[in-house]
Amino acid sequence: MICPMTHPTLAATITLAALISTGCRPTSPSPVASPANSWRVACSPQLTDTRHVDDLPVEVAQFETVFWDEADTRSLRELLRQTGCRGESVLEIGVGTGLLSLCCLQAGAGAVIGTDINPNALCNAAYNAERILGLPMSQPSTRWSARSPGADVAPRLQLRWVSRDDPEAFAVIEPSEKFDLIVSNPPWEDGKPQQWADYAFYDEDFRLLDSLLAGLPSRLNRGGRCLLAYGCVTAVRTALERAPRYGLRAEIRDDRDLNSLPEIFTPGMLIEVRLTGSRE
Repeated sequence: MICPMTHPTLAATITLAALISTGCRPTSPSPVASPANSWRVACSPQLTDTRHVDDLPVEVAQFETVFWDEADTRSLRELLRQTGCRGESVLEIGVGTGLLSLCCLQAGAGAVIGTDINPNALCNAAYNAERILGLPMSQPSTRWSARSPGADVAPRLQLRWVSRDDPEAFAVIEPSEKFDLIVSNPPWEDGKPQQWADYAFYDEDFRLLDSLLAGLPSRLNRGGRCLLAYGCVTAVRTALERAPRYGLRAEIRDDRDLNSLPEIFTPGMLIEVRLTGSRE
């Protein structure tokens, strides 16, 4: 049997549901952002759990090595329900299971790009996009894309693979791409990842956070906003401290007192980041 992801023609058209049903272990090509990179990763989309989330009509699937605690982003998802994002262009940094991206699409987002360093996360998000929103996914090269069924329009959802050699927040975003909304539930501990699952927990010297904040002035459209969900006191304080360095205004959108919380807590705390001087 031919594994579809090793066949150049089939790779551009095969859906995630079909891929998973074959049980093959596809070897993914090098990331778009660094075509000379020679590392390869076997993507093994093994389903480990499904859980109900009030925001979506179908249970969310979770794959092996893909971290997910729905409480981390509860405040962020609540704000999305209240304010919506109809017609907006959205970027999710660290797509994981695809929960936030799918919530944005359900809230009316015009188009969403989700990125992740873990290839299983891309498989996971694409699988949930097919199951929950009926978006047929295909994988050309290192980017998954989805269009509304029967619609000849720009993809509603794109999933892009970030190289471990260039893991900055906007590494796979084109220079001309800007967004109305950027969302992320970033890793919250200052540590060095050793394996795929670690990238959901550890951000060495908070470099990912720094690259995210540094890129916001050039990546947000006028009036745009960034929503971060952190369940760690040190990470929240680091974000609030570093944001002004890049001409940003960061505010906690949470009634809890940060000083009264344990170092690691749930639900995660919502931080809204905007350009200094921009209006809500």
